[in-house]
Amino acid sequence: MFRFYNLFMTIVIVSFIALTSTVSSNAATARSFEEIASEILKGLDAAEAGELPASSGYGAPTITIRQFLAREVPVDVDTANGYNRTLLAALQEQANGRFGFVSREMIDTLIEDIRSSGLPQEESDKRIAELRMNSRADVLVSGDLRLVEGKTVLSYQALSAETAKVFATTQPRVISKRTSVATFSPGAPYLNGYSAIVAEAESLLDDMGYDTGAIDGHMTEKTRAALKAYQLDSALPVNGRMTRRVVNNIRRDSR
Repeated sequence: MFRFYNLFMTIVIVSFIALTSTVSSNAATARSFEEIASEILKGLDAAEAGELPASSGYGAPTITIRQFLAREVPVDVDTANGYNRTLLAALQEQANGRFGFVSREMIDTLIEDIRSSGLPQEESDKRIAELRMNSRADVLVSGDLRLVEGKTVLSYQALSAETAKVFATTQPRVISKRTSVATFSPGAPYLNGYSAIVAEAESLLDDMGYDTGAIDGHMTEKTRAALKAYQLDSALPVNGRMTRRVVNNIRRDSR
């Protein structure tokens, strides 16, 4: 009975520590987006008169956040755009009415609703054109998301939608200390030297004990050496090539 009690208390304590760690991590992430929003708004507030005209000619300037595309990010694109939604909420809370906001995601949803409403084509096109006209933004906030040594690092720029003048650039922040890479298949395109295939392989090889160096999606000499070591241990041709067969073997062996 005493042993059972000790086991029960150990489970409770471990569970409590895990929950506390998750809550702490979520709180830290929320603070990061509050800080990012503050940096963006400070930059916009410092803009000279006339640099932030409202697109309608009056009222508060409007801000929109550019959505991430799947080919641009080393994590699941829904996760990446979830970061944008968190930032949008933080911006709205801190703006206190100084700015208006446009949700690009909702615009796409509204356009689909109009197209599926059964309206005549001419009327549907007219409503969509009006929606796009009325949802023009004055400030575009664009994010940069990348993996650095297995950590998700995020930064943003706020710029004029008309002149591309940069009003604010936020400090890079670690949003997640460990991240799962996006789902992909061999043949995925490279972006600035980044390959989702390499990133996944690096992450899985690292989990299996092969030192790939930074998990950054780049085929470095250290990544190639780790791959060769895995190929040797797995009785595969030792050539350091990231073929479909090798990637599939790594996925299978990491389960």
